[in-house]
Amino acid sequence: MSMSKRYDVHMNEKCQVVSIFGTYVYPIHGAGYKTLFDEADMTFTNYELTACPTITVLLRDPFERFKTSLHSYCEQHKKGLKEVYQKIKSGKLMDNTWLPQYVWLGHLNKHYSGPVHLKSFTEINQITHRDQEQKHTQADVEPIDGIVRVDKHLMRSINKTVDLTELVRRYKAFLF
Repeated sequence: MSMSKRYDVHMNEKCQVVSIFGTYVYPIHGAGYKTLFDEADMTFTNYELTACPTITVLLRDPFERFKTSLHSYCEQHKKGLKEVYQKIKSGKLMDNTWLPQYVWLGHLNKHYSGPVHLKSFTEINQITHRDQEQKHTQADVEPIDGIVRVDKHLMRSINKTVDLTELVRRYKAFLF
């Protein structure tokens, strides 16, 4: 199965943006997803996203995100790290929390084509008004290049407001 087909399976989820203290945020799995929904004042879904002004997207360091997501998956499913890592590497196992963040931006772009403000995941406390330390246990593995490559390039756009459609188009070649 091609990489694009594997990712397409996950794109059937509903697309949601939350409003937190007047900031519209697109939650990405493995980058504060649960916290953002917990703190949401309002939620917008699919066609409602066109009414949102600029949407903020928190991007997490792709290496940290992969290692943390892998560790969490193994703990949750009571699976061995080596076994899970090999399945991911061979393309036999995919999970929302380690799918490239770029894939989720493509998902957002199916329903929204306006500007997005890309911020570092480390700014989650400023958005949620929480004072919580982010502690995440990481698996001791080398992140898989095919999963983190496109996100490494996306990180160059942190603290910038960009056209989402152009961003998705620009980085598509890195994924496929």
